[in-house]
Amino acid sequence: MDFTQKTTTEELIAFFTEVSTQDNCPSCGHEDFTVCSSSDLGAWTYAQEVLHSNIVTLEYKVYCEKCGYIRSHSAMVVDRWVKLRRESQASAGGAREVKGDNGL
Repeated sequence: MDFTQKTTTEELIAFFTEVSTQDNCPSCGHEDFTVCSSSDLGAWTYAQEVLHSNIVTLEYKVYCEKCGYIRSHSAMVVDRWVKLRRESQASAGGAREVKGDNGL
């Protein structure tokens, strides 16, 4: 996917808010997850190599603030959602800014 503008932390949080039904950590039940991100890079994209192949998948990660459990989400799925959301906002007359503090 040709996606030149990086997914922001706020967009990743918006994705989880709209799409995900899993609010609590499946390991410890805690409610708070943090997006692996930074202000200069946005949501970090991780490359996961498939052993014995030349295949790499891209993922976004969030972690539980209590036990450290890590969730991975396909960057292809998230980025497609973000692209459609941006297009929808642009056609509606401007992007709505989603505010977030990096917590889910």
